[in-house]
Amino acid sequence: FFHNSHITNTLSCILTTSEFSILTYIHKPIFHMAYSGSKGIQCPNCGAKYAGRHQLATGLNGKYCSSCDSQIFAHLYHQTSSSAANSIVKSQTFKSGSGGMAGPGMYFATNPYSTNRKAQQHGSILQADVYLGKQMTTSANGNKSLNGQKVNQQGYNSVHIPRPGGFWGAEHVVYNSNQISNVRRW
Repeated sequence: FFHNSHITNTLSCILTTSEFSILTYIHKPIFHMAYSGSKGIQCPNCGAKYAGRHQLATGLNGKYCSSCDSQIFAHLYHQTSSSAANSIVKSQTFKSGSGGMAGPGMYFATNPYSTNRKAQQHGSILQADVYLGKQMTTSANGNKSLNGQKVNQQGYNSVHIPRPGGFWGAEHVVYNSNQISNVRRW
């Protein structure tokens, strides 16, 4: 299943879908996604394999492994200007911001309503399927010194910032746009 036995010990997760593969490498971007045909999806927690997203359990907040209930994709929200939203939806690619509570990354809210408080630009709310993988949790104040390389070196794929307000305040940060798929207007 691994492409190179040299990297098997450096992989923190593997997730393969009919649309793409997510692999974590040392000294490379956090994730590499490429079309992988019919390899399916493998749960990063228990290793269960599925032919595609349609076989995953669907919940209100994302797609889950039917075997261990681990969340594989989260439905998260991002607000930006209408022109930026048009570009993002068309290209299916996010660009990292220059800074934030967890350094430069792509920030998402757990629900569409809380994006208004968090967004630097307003106009359109986007929903996306975001692969969070193993999450580093910071304090409610975040950690501005973080970046994708630091997070990856510590064995994590994303950052969770538990802001005041619980569900309404939580933020998730990813550092590679390849962790984001199925971007659509909310």
